Amino acid sequence: GCVAPRPLTQLPTNTKDSAAIGTTSPTISKPVTSDETEVQSPGTTAAASRCLYLQGVRALIKYVPQYFQKDHVEVVIDKLLHYSTCSGSYEQVHTAERALENMAETVDPLQCMEALSKHVWKPDTSAAESSANMSSENVAAVLITLRALSKLICRLSKDSIRKALPGLKPMIFESLSSRQVDMRKAAVFLIVEMHASLGDDVLSELESMSPAQQKLVSIYIGRRSKEAKKGEA
Repeated sequence: GCVAPRPLTQLPTNTKDSAAIGTTSPTISKPVTSDETEVQSPGTTAAASRCLYLQGVRALIKYVPQYFQKDHVEVVIDKLLHYSTCSGSYEQVHTAERALENMAETVDPLQCMEALSKHVWKPDTSAAESSANMSSENVAAVLITLRALSKLICRLSKDSIRKALPGLKPMIFESLSSRQVDMRKAAVFLIVEMHASLGDDVLSELESMSPAQQKLVSIYIGRRSKEAKKGEA
């Protein structure tokens, strides 16, 4: 069995009396200062807990997606978008974004589209809002939504994509004109994925793209076609 620890009153002390009676006392080491050890603050512990929570949610999405019902899908997507855009550690943001993409790849596509459509950014015309003056949180939310949609589009029927396209166009056009390279690339990749399903019909819907934007989209459409042919070979 376990041996009960001796009470503090029975522990040897480093005093002259103990040396005088011939007892040996342990050397008391110097106390460790705050500079020599990493003290976990409540904030650090909470951040670590959030990362573990997100990793657990991601594992559930990857391995048991069938258990995510409609109500679950909406709540989880809301939370993942929040944690992927709020200030936090790289691990937290990265895990939340990857989990959202996993959700787009595995969970019921129509439910995912319905939940994501609520987060599709639409410019406030009355305030002349554009990608140039969006807050950093909105920029991050648009970028992550575009990436998730790119994973989701290939799982939707042609009719579902056609129905969703009018609501996506404002976000796509603003992202194509963004100063941020990642935003422009994400918008192009989404168009390319839609083109893989709808063909040139999607380009007709997006005919107001500038010549430079059209050329860029055409280049990536060509690359994707080549990759698809290699996969079939």
